[in-house]
Amino acid sequence: MEWLVSVFVVAAVFITLWRPASAVATPTSKQDRRISALTLVLGEPHASAAAIDEHLRRASRFQPDPQASRALAEALAVCDTAMLDDSARIELARRLYAITTGDDLESAQRSALHDIQQTLVATHCSPEATDAVMNAAWKVARTDPNRRRDWW
Repeated sequence: MEWLVSVFVVAAVFITLWRPASAVATPTSKQDRRISALTLVLGEPHASAAAIDEHLRRASRFQPDPQASRALAEALAVCDTAMLDDSARIELARRLYAITTGDDLESAQRSALHDIQQTLVATHCSPEATDAVMNAAWKVARTDPNRRRDWW
């Protein structure tokens, strides 16, 4: 009988604490094309901040704040992302997309931001420029404005 009570207690705790996983946004084919275009821009030897900003805003699931997006683009333009190999540039573009998808900042976006920082370190981007990218990226990072709040 004690084991039955234990099972009910464990089940009650599990049900109380259970929360559905947030939906991870996977890029659509249209967004994949936009991410590819961003990858190409990041591969240019002297990528312009305006081009990066345009591609960032078009690839985003939720429109980022224009000032934050521009600051991120300007900071990225300072770093030599052209020295990255193709796979690293593709991952960087995907991570930049990931911070604008509306996922939970405490999980997927935090991981994406960390990966962006590590990629910039690999490009030998200066600490100041890396900090500028990260500060702007935090401001660009978005959450779903219509996120479901009644999960319980």
